[in-house]
Amino acid sequence: MFGGEPLMSIEVVTNLIDLFAEKEMNETQKQTILQSMKLNATNGTLIEKNLDIIKKYQLKLQISIDGPKHVNDINRVYSNGESSFDEVISAIDLCEKEKLDWSLHGAISVAGFSSLYDIFRFYFDTYAKYKGIDFSSGVIGNNIFQINFEDNYTDDDIDILLNQFHKVCEWIFTTNEYQ
Repeated sequence: MFGGEPLMSIEVVTNLIDLFAEKEMNETQKQTILQSMKLNATNGTLIEKNLDIIKKYQLKLQISIDGPKHVNDINRVYSNGESSFDEVISAIDLCEKEKLDWSLHGAISVAGFSSLYDIFRFYFDTYAKYKGIDFSSGVIGNNIFQINFEDNYTDDDIDILLNQFHKVCEWIFTTNEYQ
């Protein structure tokens, strides 16, 4: 479930799952549909409140976090302007403690281009902390964050982004952590 915050309407998610679980159809089709319905993109702030339901329905959580605090706070703040970062990190801690199925995902706007290396390291280090260095090394090449080119950007912004990519590649080829 993507778009908005699915955990704000957890009943809609669980009602859909229940509806499809009861529907008569090819079992392979049914399981495919149910598995896709159980993947929920969330900002993480409502995981603790909905923990029992998440566990009961074995929901898979794709937690949106855009990188370290200074990057995440560019776009992911509460309506009062306060940071959501610490609460999202607490949600990741809770997911790990409760053995929930979770992953990370984020988006980088032009404002974050200059921090691409920090963002990359944040994802690598976070996965390494919770799931181990081998897992982190394996998943870091997957689509865990997207670069948003919908904003207005200049050639200078692209140069900054390319320099950050170079810094990431340099780290990958020179560090023992990634090998």
